[in-house]
Amino acid sequence: MLIKLGLNDQPDQPQAPSEAVSAKELEDALRDLVSAVSCQSAAPQVPETPAATVESLGTGVPAAVTHAVDYWINNFGRSPADATRNLNELSAKNPELTARALVMRYEAGDCGEATSVVASLLARNAHAFGTLCDTTRALEGAISMAQSLATQEPRFDAHFAKNLLVDDQITEGALERGLKILEQLPSCGRLIPILIQFLRSSNGRVRSKAALTLGRIAPARSLTQRLMRDADDRVRANFVEGLWKLPANHVELFREALQDPHHRVVGNALVGLHFAGHSRVVTQHVAGMVRRPEAAFRAAAAWVMGQTGEERYAAVLRGLLRDPDWRVRRGALIALRRIKSSQSGTPPVNTAN
Repeated sequence: MLIKLGLNDQPDQPQAPSEAVSAKELEDALRDLVSAVSCQSAAPQVPETPAATVESLGTGVPAAVTHAVDYWINNFGRSPADATRNLNELSAKNPELTARALVMRYEAGDCGEATSVVASLLARNAHAFGTLCDTTRALEGAISMAQSLATQEPRFDAHFAKNLLVDDQITEGALERGLKILEQLPSCGRLIPILIQFLRSSNGRVRSKAALTLGRIAPARSLTQRLMRDADDRVRANFVEGLWKLPANHVELFREALQDPHHRVVGNALVGLHFAGHSRVVTQHVAGMVRRPEAAFRAAAAWVMGQTGEERYAAVLRGLLRDPDWRVRRGALIALRRIKSSQSGTPPVNTAN
């Protein structure tokens, strides 16, 4: 059967749903949509502060760095591996705030089972070193903390010394303070290559502090000779002072240093000989210094007599109270007070040479 399609026949058209909207309603909806998107784009965004927050690392872990540090230290015993990993992550993401929080806990002695982990993190954190070198903090507290860290982390002294050397932003005051702290650590030979580089500094005070530390380490003879030939008298004097730690081992050097042209070097050598038990040499040389025309040598002689704490020098010192130079008179008075304190058992007040 043939079906004839008329020209007016059209295929069936889809029927509009009953809920269809009119053209006007569609335009209104589009206008509302565009307006809403524009308002959303213009809304101010609250910036995230990487320095103040971290991604929560687990259920109940605070987002703030300092609080997260406290959390993992407080819960260290529950899962040492997780706590160690997360403390390391915090230190990597935000070393400055993490160091600040760790220092507070470590200084307070409140790290519990996490003490060794905290010490290891602080020993590798440049911001922790910066805290120790902060000249606004008490030096005694910084030294105590550094000594404790050196006990917990065997290579702390090397990390600390290297950081002082490579930090190109460190101030002169902070560097001097860092070297003072380093002097008080149980150092060993591995620090010598680092400390030698401090001797190349253009700052005489930095070189002298490095020399003092090297003296306490007792370097090889070749380095000793180099230091004793240094043009800066502060370097020579501080190096000789550093050798006081083991005076009996350096009697020959102390004797050689008595020929140095600078009074501080000679004075420190005499104190070294006194510590080594060579009192007769000290007495003879002091007697000669008292008669020298240079006031600096007479003042150094007074200082040496005071350092011995021996009553037998009191008469000579009383004679120096009439010296024409005020520095000698002042040195004699301080030395007499020191001897009196030594005889009475009262700790003397340290005075610089």
